[in-house]
Amino acid sequence: MIKKITALAVMAVLCLQITASAQKKAITKTYQIGDKVPDIQLNGILNHSTTQTKLSDFKNKAILLDFWATWCGSCIKSFPKMDSVEKQFSKNLQVLLINNSNRDDLAKVKTFLEKFKTEHPNFSLPIVIGNEATKTLYSSGSLPHYIWIGYDRKIKAITGPEEVIHTNIERLVAGLPLNLPLKEGYHEE
Repeated sequence: MIKKITALAVMAVLCLQITASAQKKAITKTYQIGDKVPDIQLNGILNHSTTQTKLSDFKNKAILLDFWATWCGSCIKSFPKMDSVEKQFSKNLQVLLINNSNRDDLAKVKTFLEKFKTEHPNFSLPIVIGNEATKTLYSSGSLPHYIWIGYDRKIKAITGPEEVIHTNIERLVAGLPLNLPLKEGYHEE
């Protein structure tokens, strides 16, 4: 009888570990081109009319997620360009700056934003900080990192900064296919 109880206990522990592993894998799924992006909740937003929103709140707009960090010089250097792109295509495009860096927190990003806005007072891109939901889209690798999302909420491209050019943005907002190279170093599952 004790052997049966011990065997059942071992099986129960193994089942719990397998279930936890499967849940963790589902949470950390790497999204691929063509995948539909879930309607994730975005909390802790700076430089926006609200501090929280969902992707579905950007109705009738394509979305460009720009993953960055305060320590990434090339990310910050691209902010004026990204702000200009968003303003130029504001009717059809929403650019969101996403900071998932473990080295940045709310206070650090707020300080960064205050300083940045003294040099760029008209800077208006929303910044999402340390959001668990966005980590399901991208959690590590080289920065900057861009995820291009179409009107149908499907991922159209995953790129580095070289592909963020006017003609590619025009194709995204026109709903045309993007045949952009997958970001170097990014591996789809």
